Amino acid sequence: MLTFSEEIRSPIRPSAVEIRGPEGAVRPGILIEARGRLILLHPSLPCSADLQDGSFPAGSLLRLRLSGVPRLQAIAGESGAFLHGDLDLSFRTLAAAEPSALSGIPALGEVVRVEGFGEAGLIRLGSARAGNAELRFNRALDPRTLLQPARLEMEPSDGKVREVRGSLRENRLEQAILHLDLGEWTGRGVLTLPESWEGLGGVPIAEVARRLRVVRGP
Repeated sequence: MLTFSEEIRSPIRPSAVEIRGPEGAVRPGILIEARGRLILLHPSLPCSADLQDGSFPAGSLLRLRLSGVPRLQAIAGESGAFLHGDLDLSFRTLAAAEPSALSGIPALGEVVRVEGFGEAGLIRLGSARAGNAELRFNRALDPRTLLQPARLEMEPSDGKVREVRGSLRENRLEQAILHLDLGEWTGRGVLTLPESWEGLGGVPIAEVARRLRVVRGP
């Protein structure tokens, strides 16, 4: 978030605000928004536990450039005044091991919920031949919390508990898609999500969504 002396004219040209990584390349996936006197930066969220695949890689020194006149994409205020000359700033992101590394991303809602509950509270998964499935959540997840596997118990129980690894395929403020490596099986079961899995900012997953009844056809 950047604060200016007056309200910023919107929309801002994408090239007016550039963020470059240590290698000098422009970081992708950043949405730029003008809101009153503020310019807000909305980076794409990481999916990997090391937080390296988002717009702002963890533990990195990044450079921010704001364009001013004489550039055509110069940032302007609502009064017609322009930013004079380019403004270059540097900032460093926190390491992935820092608990507050994702604290700048707003956590929406009190709990995270699983979407797609069908008839009788069941979640119907894809073909057993594929050996995998997806769970959709209504909020972003903290990828650092997903290292512990979930547990799958068959119904009726065969006495075995299978470990199920999860990895994020998509992570946005309003939705997360989690890939599950279930192996090849058919029938009904109970999928239990670990207590350690959380949304951004330590937001918990709803208790009703931690123990899921699942069914899978051939």
